[in-house]
Amino acid sequence: MIRTPTKSEESILEDHLLRITVSNGFAFKWIESEEVKSLFRWLNPNIRLPNRKALSGRILDNATLKHNNWMEEQASNSEHGVTIALDSWSNVVNEKILGVVLITNEGETLVWNAYDISGERSHT
Repeated sequence: MIRTPTKSEESILEDHLLRITVSNGFAFKWIESEEVKSLFRWLNPNIRLPNRKALSGRILDNATLKHNNWMEEQASNSEHGVTIALDSWSNVVNEKILGVVLITNEGETLVWNAYDISGERSHT
């Protein structure tokens, strides 16, 4: 049945498109490929795909915000608090990176953030 998706269905579609992009390591421009547009027109001509700027901007920002809120909730609801694990390394362009991981008392790991600490002074 071909019909126009509702606003909530459009949001679900955008989430799926972002997941496809990230899980397959696609460049954001894949969404503007004629082959992709043709496939979606064939599936349902009423589906309007977002452009690459929307996918890499608004849609990614919303998904990141949702995920960060979920992680904060998980960490806050951990009965006995969380353990913080820190690790540092250098990436391929020799930037010093500090990674922060939270571990809940249930053993769930939450990758909190990674920071560029290249400009920070340190002694090892």
